[in-house]
Amino acid sequence: MSKAVQTTTRNIDAIVTEAIAAYLEDISSLPRTVQRRIIDVYRDFFTAYVNIGRVKGISENDILEKMTEMDEDLINYMRHFFSDYQDLFRGFSDVNRHAKALIQIDGIRHPKKFNEQADQLLAGRNPFNYDSVFNQLHLNLQADEQK
Repeated sequence: MSKAVQTTTRNIDAIVTEAIAAYLEDISSLPRTVQRRIIDVYRDFFTAYVNIGRVKGISENDILEKMTEMDEDLINYMRHFFSDYQDLFRGFSDVNRHAKALIQIDGIRHPKKFNEQADQLLAGRNPFNYDSVFNQLHLNLQADEQK
């Protein structure tokens, strides 16, 4: 492994730590599986973000210094480029939305709501396929028939 790759891995870990602190504050009270999912999604997202930034001349240190001010050109590229980048951006957005909601829930007073939100975060975005659409339509049809 080259020195540049080792540095990138170390910087990605630092970026993930800083990003979680910047976007979600403290996730230490969340279940370990939820923490792991957040870290994994952040690592995938920021690995791609750093790689795109590197191609566009943005250093990893600049990314660390401007954690809460992500480069709009890079974000737009990820959002609109038809590839895994779109999925990474959506996954990042979904995890942030679910994690912020989860952090606000008192798991002791509202365990059902807490567990439902944690399950949604862990489920992530379901990839599109015709079977999942058919199954959803079929479930809706059954629910309608039971009413």
